[in-house]
Amino acid sequence: MEERFAETVYATLDLDETLRTDLLDLGDAPPMAIILLVDSDLAHMTKLASALRECGHRVITPTTTDVAAMAFHRVAADLAIVELSHVNDDRWRELRRICQLQTEDGLPIPVVCCSRVYHGPRFELDIERLGARFVYER
Repeated sequence: MEERFAETVYATLDLDETLRTDLLDLGDAPPMAIILLVDSDLAHMTKLASALRECGHRVITPTTTDVAAMAFHRVAADLAIVELSHVNDDRWRELRRICQLQTEDGLPIPVVCCSRVYHGPRFELDIERLGARFVYER
């Protein structure tokens, strides 16, 4: 049943092959949580995704195009993590879209933003105004 749902999501959103693989590779046990991970640093994203998967979570790593497509659909995710160390106008637009995503039940998806670079208190406040939470990572 979950495979059919994943196929439907893939067909509806026309998502890339990486995301399709993450959705369809459900394994034997259901995941603890489905996490949408948005990170422009490939090495960082790979490391974080691996750690989350080791803890039993399903990790979805969409491209920018996928995030734009998801803005108009409900997604099967329990949490979104957005890495903002190298933030620019495109990343802010992407974050706004992500903060508007809803679960299948119509509830907002919790969003946690992280950064390895200090951006100041105004940056943190702007993120929280969007409804997301912010943490610095080491």
